[in-house]
Amino acid sequence: MKKTHALLVIAALSASAAQAEQYRSFSTASYHDSDYNETFGLSSQYFFGDKKTLGPLDQFGYINDVSTVYGNYNHSSDDGFIDYNSNTYNVGGEYFTNQFILGLDVKHANTNGNTGELVTATLGYEINDDWQVRLQYLDGENGFDEVLLSTNYNHQINQTDYIGFTLVVDDEFDNANLSTKYFSDLGQDKYLQLTASVDHSDDFSDSWAVGGKYYFNKMTGVSLNAAKDDHYSAGVSHFFTKNIGVSFEYTTVGRVSDDMFGITATAQF
Repeated sequence: MKKTHALLVIAALSASAAQAEQYRSFSTASYHDSDYNETFGLSSQYFFGDKKTLGPLDQFGYINDVSTVYGNYNHSSDDGFIDYNSNTYNVGGEYFTNQFILGLDVKHANTNGNTGELVTATLGYEINDDWQVRLQYLDGENGFDEVLLSTNYNHQINQTDYIGFTLVVDDEFDNANLSTKYFSDLGQDKYLQLTASVDHSDDFSDSWAVGGKYYFNKMTGVSLNAAKDDHYSAGVSHFFTKNIGVSFEYTTVGRVSDDMFGITATAQF
């Protein structure tokens, strides 16, 4: 009987592993339109190792330990209330070697003809598979510089379920952000994601955000989010194949009476 039980457990674990998809490249194209502006974005990221899903095709482990490179472009404009036109580009990546993390990000922005650049250098260390710490130096124009300290911690509940935490503070502890994410396999091909974050600043009022996403299966999910100042959003995502997906989102901000509609197309291989 014990032998039979052990075989059943092994078979169940093998079936679960077989359901996981593996990807290395992720690309998105997005468009958002609101009462005040419209934005368009393109992004692409490549990992030098496989990223395995936890069931849903857009869910992966909380801690990333795979070297990666990425690039992004965003355009935002407003021809109504204010004359605003902005283009932002950034490229970067992280390299993992002997538990050390080396990162670099270069961002260039052009807003109404005014340009600016921000370079971020990262030095990090993997304490173990579930705990990373990073030191980041941000160097901008006009004498701007800042040092950020961050840590990511993952508590693995079982083979798929986890709760993760990320804390980011500046070197003077004037600003801090604490975020958390919980993911659970509910069984019968159903999944749940919950998120929450709190921002503290000595110069501005504190803010918060909470959200959740329920997956009917690994291809389709619905989400609800809320944040400070009557900020609410609802969305739905669906993968037509294991490689191509699309998501829609509606957002309303009661404080400024602004409604936004967004669509994002995803390709991952």
